[in-house]
Amino acid sequence: MIEDVSPAAVEILENLLSLMGIVGRVEILPCEDALSLNVEGDDLSILIGCQGRTLAALEYIVRLILVGQADARLRVIVDVAGYRKKRQDSLKGMALRMATQVKLKHRPISLLPMSPSERRVVHLALADDSDIVTLSEGEGEDRRVVISPRQDG
Repeated sequence: MIEDVSPAAVEILENLLSLMGIVGRVEILPCEDALSLNVEGDDLSILIGCQGRTLAALEYIVRLILVGQADARLRVIVDVAGYRKKRQDSLKGMALRMATQVKLKHRPISLLPMSPSERRVVHLALADDSDIVTLSEGEGEDRRVVISPRQDG
């Protein structure tokens, strides 16, 4: 399924970049459960935007067009120069540091608002820590992860 729509997805993303006046190379990255596209080039920060919001919007547009053209319903990941991997690593590190603070201070810490995919990274990074618990609070764009000490008993 992914192999069938990959060329169309690359073409869609290349066309969007062209319409935006951005020069970049689109490549397909290996991924088991999704179609993963990466854009490489010079000065592509405009594609990432503040906290990856532009990148998330671009990914959403590619997915919508792909569904319309190929009737393909699958997860599409668009990355720019490995930004998502760097962001995931940064979020994991921050989650571990905040969990340490929660354990030391014995009180919850509320993180800044994040996208659903970023909150998922934090929850998964701390899932195996038996001393803390994570949950998401808030609504819409104000939704955030709260890291709390686990209550015994």
